[in-house]
Order: sequence, then structure tokens, then C-alpha cells
Amino acid sequence: LDMNEFIAESALAAILLDKFPMVLALLPSEFDVIRSFFQ
Repeated sequence: LDMNEFIAESALAAILLDKFPMVLALLPSEFDVIRSFFQ
């Protein structure tokens, strides 16, 4: 990876992590264990 790709991927990762709790909210109750890691 060159520096531009690294920065772009880091920015994408930050956005995904920011939105991840909303994605978890859409999952069924079987994923409650995972939700506890992000609270």
C-alpha cells in the first residue's frame, strides 16, 4: 500500500466503526453478545 491508499482505508475504517452500532441494532437477538463489546 502506498500512503494515499493507507489513509483512504483508515478513513473508511473510521466511518465503518462509527456506523457499526447502527448495523448491530439491525441484527437479531442472537448477536447480543457482540453488542456488549461495543457499548
